[in-house]
Amino acid sequence: MNENEKPPKIEKEQGFWEAYRGCTEENRVRPDRSPFYVKWAKGFAGFIPEKPLKDRSREDIEAFLADLAKRPGIADWQVRQAEYALKMLYEIFLPNYHPEKKTPAKTAPKQTGKEPKAKPYGFRDRVIPGEVERKFSSLVEAIKTAIRTRHYSYRTEKSYLDWVRRFIAFHNYADPGSLDAANAVRQYLEYLAIKRGVAGKEWKWQYVFPAKSLSVDPRSGKVRRHHISENLVQKAVKEASARAGITKKVSCHTFRHSFATHLLEAHYDIRTVQELLGHSNVATTMIYTHVLNRPGLSLKSPADI
Repeated sequence: MNENEKPPKIEKEQGFWEAYRGCTEENRVRPDRSPFYVKWAKGFAGFIPEKPLKDRSREDIEAFLADLAKRPGIADWQVRQAEYALKMLYEIFLPNYHPEKKTPAKTAPKQTGKEPKAKPYGFRDRVIPGEVERKFSSLVEAIKTAIRTRHYSYRTEKSYLDWVRRFIAFHNYADPGSLDAANAVRQYLEYLAIKRGVAGKEWKWQYVFPAKSLSVDPRSGKVRRHHISENLVQKAVKEASARAGITKKVSCHTFRHSFATHLLEAHYDIRTVQELLGHSNVATTMIYTHVLNRPGLSLKSPADI
């Protein structure tokens, strides 16, 4: 065994907890909080180490939570969080967790251009909790890193990851790197728009700013209404700034900076501004306070209120 190679048991255990973490994030737990859920679940696993998780009873869970509540430095909200972590572990994750048996390495499947076969349990893009994290943990982490370096919000990160999981599930959990990207994406989009029939019925699939004229969809060749061109919006903003006599360069993104600046000038909390702008790190939001020549939050004297 290499020095860098992990023992099979440790590697299997890490894969289990990584899959559980992915399951929590798929079920509305923020990525920055999911490690705490793993921490509580691991603590419960070590509470009765000689007893497998699947064989534990309600009394075992209650005993763990009671013991946790007695520990110094543990608040009530942490006990409630631990209880919810165990609820998710037993009600969502474990019933759907089926470790993949070791099989000889297989070559990547050939692309035939045919659509994936329908799954027996419903929609083709239904995700098995934690399955994507278990099989493609490095890919998931790479996507998270790419999203966070762009300072997108946690809500956006969760939405993007949900779509990635559904896309991979739609293609029967095949390695995304082995797929013909253009063909694979086209199949999934057509499935959502045509086979599931959601595009013409559900509000979330409609464009908020639709174009005035119809155009040909390059994927299906059908005539449809697309969204308004980004260039038209930029052009309208430029013309409006010219009519207002503004000589500085103005773009749509300028409104974002102005919005943040006005909120801080109105003494809104920095955390509120961070959430509205979708910044994952408050340090990014603090840049606006330096623009205002205010190193910190501006506080009013009680006499001024």
